[in-house]
Amino acid sequence: MQTIILGPPGTGKTTRLLQLVEQYLEKGALPKEIGYFAFTKRAANEAINRACVKFNFEKDELKYFQTLHSFAFRTLGINKDKVMNNGHYRHFGKLMGTQVEYASHQSEESDYFSSDSEYLSIIELAKARGVSTREQFDQNEHAGDVEWHLLEAIDRGLKQYKLDYGLLDFSDMLTQAIENATFPRFKVIFIDEAQDLSHLQWKLVQKLTQHSEDVYIAGDDDQAIFRWAGADVEHFRKLNGHIEVLKKSYRVPQVVHELSQVIVNRIEKRRQKEWLPHDELGAIYYYNNHEEIDMSKGQWLILARTNYLLEPFRDRCEQAGWFYQYRHNTSANPQLLKAIRNWTKWKRGEIRLPYSDINSIYSYMTVAGGKIKHGYKQLKTMDKDNEYNFKECLKHYGLLTQEEWYEAFDSVTDRQSEYIRAMLRNGEDLKQAPRITISTIHAAKGGESTNVVLLPQLTIITEEGFHKNPDDEHRLYYVGVTRTKKTLHIVEPENPERTYHI
Repeated sequence: MQTIILGPPGTGKTTRLLQLVEQYLEKGALPKEIGYFAFTKRAANEAINRACVKFNFEKDELKYFQTLHSFAFRTLGINKDKVMNNGHYRHFGKLMGTQVEYASHQSEESDYFSSDSEYLSIIELAKARGVSTREQFDQNEHAGDVEWHLLEAIDRGLKQYKLDYGLLDFSDMLTQAIENATFPRFKVIFIDEAQDLSHLQWKLVQKLTQHSEDVYIAGDDDQAIFRWAGADVEHFRKLNGHIEVLKKSYRVPQVVHELSQVIVNRIEKRRQKEWLPHDELGAIYYYNNHEEIDMSKGQWLILARTNYLLEPFRDRCEQAGWFYQYRHNTSANPQLLKAIRNWTKWKRGEIRLPYSDINSIYSYMTVAGGKIKHGYKQLKTMDKDNEYNFKECLKHYGLLTQEEWYEAFDSVTDRQSEYIRAMLRNGEDLKQAPRITISTIHAAKGGESTNVVLLPQLTIITEEGFHKNPDDEHRLYYVGVTRTKKTLHIVEPENPERTYHI
């Protein structure tokens, strides 16, 4: 039996799926007889971690809680060094006489191919969509920047390169699994984030479901924001089976829910579904400039259509001394922050430190600056298995300074030092994850925050795409506004002509 679970924003889709997992376990199903396949590693890991806590399993017992690519990789028994990585693509680019700085699958927040090479992107998108390279070229919005004869040569050359070096890319793994893998028998299969699956991934899902008694396919077509990367939302939208709609959001407050319904009802092709907001009333505020927003306290998620629109927010956070995260990196190096904490306590005599922590502290000091005695920078005479107090290092291991960290760590730039000192003065908790996250809407899918700042500005390219396929942009901003748990802050764009009107 096949069941389609539609999960609007914040309605507890993962919780519902784990409830169903529990029901099958109670009926006698073994963990190895349950397949739980998610679109991203982040979603798969969340399901694994929550299942381990809920059912008291070890991770190894949940053999088939993984992404579809991980299933193909493990089922085929492929060695990791046989999978195309960024280094291989760069090498291939040199051989072809075309520069490739990066090319890889991003599987944490979204399982799609990303590259600075338009040629490689077209080739991979064609495979994901199940069309020829020529057909994808003809449909490509930026085909004017791409020469067909060069694209054809690169496509042919890439196939030969993989043959010569015995390599596979992610699409090859899926194809080989579909054609050659021996599929296990399942009592039940769960497919999560199904609205984001590509044509090629759906083919693998179809093979998996042939070997399962029951199938649950979960997702939300209104949140399908990766069509540009090959997601086949139409396949998900047209699936047949028993329909279950999760009707209560545990995130989206009332006034934001009301706004979200205005946006979602602009989508022409969608599954109609009704859901209720959280009990929180919430609030929406509008601004002419982001500097009008007080982000000095609380949790914040700052969202825009593209990365370059986020630069002013990064600058403001650094000027104000606010701790933030951008592209999964914190605004201050975690190793440096740990060294600062250790130095402060160590200097006061509160703790002893192992070699590894002392070595880290020394890495921020220079011999030339008079902080460490010549010949001691590498701590060659120190026993790596012991711990040491501050006075011992002053006496025996070349330490020459007792200054505060911002004077002692003389290899740290003035800009870095001033920024960290400003954060400490502001009372930012540098031991925890940053309270401010700066992200594109695509990268933040699945995320949430008490406060969400949304910049509804379109670029020239996205404005062109909006006129051609408005549903994509409606879905994107629907996802954006529904990330908030309490307050939505909308910043009016500087260019009112290129605006998504919320």
